[in-house]
Amino acid sequence: CKRYMYRRIRYTVYEIQTIDILNQLGASKKYKGYSYVVSSILYISEKREPVTLTKTLYVDVARKHNTSVSCVEKNIRKVIENIWENSQNLPLKTEIFGNHENSRPSNSDFLLSLHQYVALRAARELYKEKYSFFSCYLNQNII
Repeated sequence: CKRYMYRRIRYTVYEIQTIDILNQLGASKKYKGYSYVVSSILYISEKREPVTLTKTLYVDVARKHNTSVSCVEKNIRKVIENIWENSQNLPLKTEIFGNHENSRPSNSDFLLSLHQYVALRAARELYKEKYSFFSCYLNQNII
C-alpha cells in the first residue's frame, strides 16, 4: 500500500514538473504534441529499462491518446520546433538541452534530456517533501 502511494505521488510530481518546465520553455498547449510529451516523460519515468521510441514509447502514447504512432512522432516534433522558434528562456533551454543554437535536438535527444532534467527536479521535490515533514515533526517535539 505504501509503495503504491509513493508511486502515485512520484507520478504526480513528475507530471507537475514536466508541465512546469514545458511552460517555462514556452511550449504551447494548443499543440497535441504537448500532451504527448507529458505522457512520454511519464512513461519513461515508470520504466526501469531503456525505452526505444518507435517500438515502445510511441506505441504506448499512441494507444493512450487513441491515435497513430506517426501522429505522435510528428506532433512531438512540432512541439520541439515551437520551443526552438519561440522560447524566450534561453538559459533554461541551454541548461536542459545543452548548446543547440543552430539546430533543434531530435525527438529522442529532446525527450531524454527533458526526462533527465525532470527526474532531477522531481527527486529534489520528493526529497524536500519527505524531509520537510520529518524536520517539522522534530521541531515540534524539541524542547
